[in-house]
Amino acid sequence: MATNSPLDALIIGAGPTGLALASDLLRHGLRVRIVDKADAPTTLSKAVVLMPRSLEEFQMRKLSAPALAEGEKVHSFSAYNHGEIIFRAEYARVTSRYNFLLNIPQTGPEKILRDELIRLGGQIEWKTTLESFVDHGDHVTATLTTPEGKSEQIDVPYLLGCGGAHSPVRHGLNFEFIGEQYHDNWLLADVDIDWKWPHGHGYAFFADAGLLAVFPMPGGRYRIYIVEAESRALGREPKLEDVTEAVERIIPGMCVLSNPGWMSEFHCHHRRVKHYRKGNVFIGGDAAHIHSPETGLGMNTGIQDSFNLAWKIAYVRKGASPASLLDTYDTERSYVGKQVVGLSDFAHKLASQFNRVGSLSRDHIWRFFSHFYTNHFKEFEQGLQVRIQYEPSAVVENHGHQESLHNESVEVVAGVRAVDGTLQSARGVSVPIALYDVLDPLKFRLMIIAGHQPDQATREAICKMATWTKPVRDFLTPTLVLASQTTEGFEAFDGEIYLDPAMEFHYVYGAQKGGLFLIRPDGYVGFSSRPIRMKDLEKHLRGIFTVLSTGASS
Repeated sequence: MATNSPLDALIIGAGPTGLALASDLLRHGLRVRIVDKADAPTTLSKAVVLMPRSLEEFQMRKLSAPALAEGEKVHSFSAYNHGEIIFRAEYARVTSRYNFLLNIPQTGPEKILRDELIRLGGQIEWKTTLESFVDHGDHVTATLTTPEGKSEQIDVPYLLGCGGAHSPVRHGLNFEFIGEQYHDNWLLADVDIDWKWPHGHGYAFFADAGLLAVFPMPGGRYRIYIVEAESRALGREPKLEDVTEAVERIIPGMCVLSNPGWMSEFHCHHRRVKHYRKGNVFIGGDAAHIHSPETGLGMNTGIQDSFNLAWKIAYVRKGASPASLLDTYDTERSYVGKQVVGLSDFAHKLASQFNRVGSLSRDHIWRFFSHFYTNHFKEFEQGLQVRIQYEPSAVVENHGHQESLHNESVEVVAGVRAVDGTLQSARGVSVPIALYDVLDPLKFRLMIIAGHQPDQATREAICKMATWTKPVRDFLTPTLVLASQTTEGFEAFDGEIYLDPAMEFHYVYGAQKGGLFLIRPDGYVGFSSRPIRMKDLEKHLRGIFTVLSTGASS
């Protein structure tokens, strides 16, 4: 018989995806259980990179500093074909405070998220397995096996599957895991390297015999990946001599390896589900998408799945938003998962061509992309996840300036992540304030950018809108940005005010004549309007917040 549970959600899996989801739900004040079949946290390095977008999300949660303290900044990536450079990307051009990749063993982000979970009052139940579940429509009954081997049934509003590639939740949903296994045999090793190449940069070396990819790690160490043209499956855990011999076959005499850490032989897959939700059951992370390691997007995509889902569950559970809000998780994140798996599949197939024709094709393609990304760098940023763009939906609506962010401007529209910028306090404090230091993962932030010299009618409409949002002040913070040194004329504004006298923030957001930008709790722009269109914003907010759907008009 199922126990009466006071829970809001049960999370299966305490990897990065599950930990990010659990900590965010706890941050929202929800009651959560998170279980994992493992005995304890992993000690293996596994995934090794945090993308700029993930670091921005960490910053919103005051978690970026410990990540930066433990990680190794990667400033560029270069690819060589038979010793000749064919591709180079400099990350300094990335339009983010985090204009680098942060290489850090997966144990690092897991510990940061685990510590945050504990700080927020959560705990992980190890050696606990999900055996089965039934979705009754208004709740889910889950059957767990405890560390003592006993069976426990609990009723929960939502079951959240973050249990990795062999997810019992995905299996229970009978979701097809679309894709296939690659035939390549890969070696992975964390080692010290004695060679001429400077630390802090990533490298790929192609030759007739195969590929050696090298990425810097903290402490002067490196993560290397090897795939050989002639498969040499070991069928066991590799030793240092195995890895050294493979490297010598590809790039003889280039380096000396020593001090091995984690080493593994593995095969890559590319698989994904079509949908991330069925009823009251959701999946994310490796349970929903797996792919080869070339792009470094796996852990990042899973963490961002969680940051997308958590606030939506919290708002629905608290009665702030309609249940239909949860549909947007499936729509948005399945779209991203499809793009990530497709990109990784392309990168894998491009990297693993070693015959003469394949080598020539690889050379031409890499050179083309090197030239293309030099001139269209924002296309390259899509692979770093700072250029994800969600399609129009109940939580993505744009008015004016319909063009996407896939051009060379920095213009912000609905569906993209909020671009960081610098503001000044209206309280006489001269220290610059970064937008991402004031964004809150618990709340929407309504950015009202007033524009140059707003007239009296605009000032009144701005103040009226801020007052109208008072019933949802627990979920939304009105924020006014003035192209001025003072707040004169906005004494009645009920919200936070920042100054932008040089109009730098106005230009970043393309709002010199004024604009509205509703930034969601996950840091994405949900609504944009240039110029200011209060009626369109009012309609949008009514669709998100149930209390406003019948409230008085602004």
